[in-house]
Amino acid sequence: MSGSESPVPANAASTDTGLLNFSVHVLPSPDGMPDPKRTRHGRWQMLTILVVCAAPVVASYLAFFGWRPHSLTNYSELILPPRQLPAQLAINRLDGS
Repeated sequence: MSGSESPVPANAASTDTGLLNFSVHVLPSPDGMPDPKRTRHGRWQMLTILVVCAAPVVASYLAFFGWRPHSLTNYSELILPPRQLPAQLAINRLDGS
């Protein structure tokens, strides 16, 4: 059973103390037409949020797929001819052996 369909007695006292009030303070205009200034402001806010949220995604896509460095840089050189390691290396383990 739903409590929303229960009858309210006519002599019931109001228990509204003002602490919790769910009343609507601003009603829409009676002619049904939205305020153009609020609509324009809301659209600009929506577009700003969209651009701010989409900018990192677009920038990462462009950085990964679109932007390529002009030259590849190697930070080392090959040793030619390669040097041989000595037969016995003085390597110590962590336990000292």
